[in-house]
Amino acid sequence: MEKHLFILGVALTLAGLSACTNGSSKGGLVKVQVDKSYPVRPMKLSEVADFSYVQPQADTAYFYKGRPIALTAHRFVMYDRTTDGLLFFDRTTGKPISRFSHHGNGPQEYTFIQHAVYDETSDEVFIYDPHLNQILVYNSKGTYKRSLPLPKDWHSNNTASFDASSLLVYDTGWVPKPALRKEPGYSPFMLISKTDGHILQKIKIPWKDIVLGVPFSLNQISNYLYGITNRVVACQDGYMLCNPEADTVFFFGKDRQPKPVLVQTPPAASHDPKIYLDNLLDAPSYQFMEAVTVQRAKGAFPFPSVYLIRDKKTGKIYTQQITLDDYAGKQLNFSPRQVGSVVKDGACIDLDLGELKQALAAGKLSGRLKAIVSASDAEKDNDIYLLVHFK
Repeated sequence: MEKHLFILGVALTLAGLSACTNGSSKGGLVKVQVDKSYPVRPMKLSEVADFSYVQPQADTAYFYKGRPIALTAHRFVMYDRTTDGLLFFDRTTGKPISRFSHHGNGPQEYTFIQHAVYDETSDEVFIYDPHLNQILVYNSKGTYKRSLPLPKDWHSNNTASFDASSLLVYDTGWVPKPALRKEPGYSPFMLISKTDGHILQKIKIPWKDIVLGVPFSLNQISNYLYGITNRVVACQDGYMLCNPEADTVFFFGKDRQPKPVLVQTPPAASHDPKIYLDNLLDAPSYQFMEAVTVQRAKGAFPFPSVYLIRDKKTGKIYTQQITLDDYAGKQLNFSPRQVGSVVKDGACIDLDLGELKQALAAGKLSGRLKAIVSASDAEKDNDIYLLVHFK
C-alpha cells in the first residue's frame, strides 16, 4: 500500500481542552520569526500525545488502494482510487461498515472525487466534483440525497463541516484569474448551506498581492509552481484560516468572527526567496508549524521547509525531532501539511505496511505495532494508521 498524508476537518472534540482559543497559556497574539534557526528538541511521541493504532480490516470487498478522506468520532472513511468510491470502517476496531461508488456520467453520479466531508450526525457525505462544479450528497450506504450547485468558476481545495447547517470552503477560483480577488466584496473563504449550496457568509481574511511560487514554463506557456498551502485547518473549537501571503493566522469559531492568533515576522514578502508559515496546527499544549522557503532547488518539489514546535506553557519554539516510541528511528513531522486527517485534538497518519514489514525484519519495531505488523500480510491487508491525540 502507498503512504498518503492529508488534512481533513472532523467533528471530534475532547472535554476540557482549550486549544484554538489561546495562543499560549496566557493568551495573546503569537509571533514567530520564520528566518531564525531554532534549537532542536528531541522528543518521543508519547511526550506530546497519546496514540493508538487501527488497521481497516480487509477482505475481497474492503481491500483498497487509496487514502483516508475523512475521520470522525466513530468512522474511518477511505477513498479507493480503483473504484473511485468510498469505504466506511469502524474507527476503533477497523471493522468494515459500508461502501459505495457512484462514479459515472449519469444522473445522481459523480465523475471525480476531489475531496469529501462526512457529517456523522446526519450520516451525510458531501462529495466535491470539480468537473460538475457540484457537491453531491449521499448517505454512508450510497443513497443519493441531493446536489449543491456551486458558483461559476468556483473551485475548492479545502472543505470542512462547520456546523449542522453549513460547510466551510475555500475557493481557489482566483488562481487563474488574479483580478477576481480585487473585486469589491470578494472573499475566497465562505460558509455555504448544506441544504442547497447558497452562500451564507463571506469571511473576510486579509490578503497581500504576492506570489508564493516560482515561475516555470511548460510547452512555451509561462506559469507559476506554487508552494503547498493549507488555508483551512481544523482545531478543537473551530478552524484556523490563513492567507499566508498576509502573514497572519486567524481563528474562526462559533461566533463566526475571525480573530488573529499568530503572525509571522518578518513578512513573507520581505524575504528573497520568500518564507511563509503554512497555517497552524493547534493542540492543547503545543503548536506545530511548517516554515516553507519558496525555492526550487535543482528541480525538487515540494519546496524545502522546517518543522517547528511551540510549547504553549513556556512560549519557547524549537525545531521538531519527534520519533515514534515503538518504531526505532521513525521521525514524525507535524504540521497542517504532514499530519494527515486532523481530529481537532490530533491526527491520523498512514503507516505504509510494506515499510513496516521491512522495519520488522530489521528489528526496529516493538510493542503493539510489532504485534499488528507480525500478524499482517503486506499483499492482502490494508495499511496501519497511527491515531494521535495531542496532550
